[in-house]
Amino acid sequence: MELRFNTSKGEEVKDIEEILSEYRGLIPDYAKAKSYKEYLSDWRKAHISKLMVQAESKGIQTAAKQERDALSSEDYEKTIKGLEQAIHEEVELHYKIKALEFEIEIWRTEQANNRAERKAYNA
Repeated sequence: MELRFNTSKGEEVKDIEEILSEYRGLIPDYAKAKSYKEYLSDWRKAHISKLMVQAESKGIQTAAKQERDALSSEDYEKTIKGLEQAIHEEVELHYKIKALEFEIEIWRTEQANNRAERKAYNA
């Protein structure tokens, strides 16, 4: 990860407001991704139940065989692929947010170091 600022070496500084703006911009996307993942997790359970009912209507009597039939169906596989994508999106956004939090902490540390240096030299 490339640091966006380093005032002690005179490199180009990215404004903290830009970082905070990016951070704030990711929060709604993260919330949406997380809620969609949770929705799909719960919907998956209901979907299995519906597929088990379909298996029962095909003459499969035991719950274990109904569940096996439901979990091996192409329809259920599509559900799992959707859940996989939702989890991927949530985790990716989570770590983008964490990276921005680290950048903010670096900025705060540099600000504290600058204050300490000014105080030490009575500047």
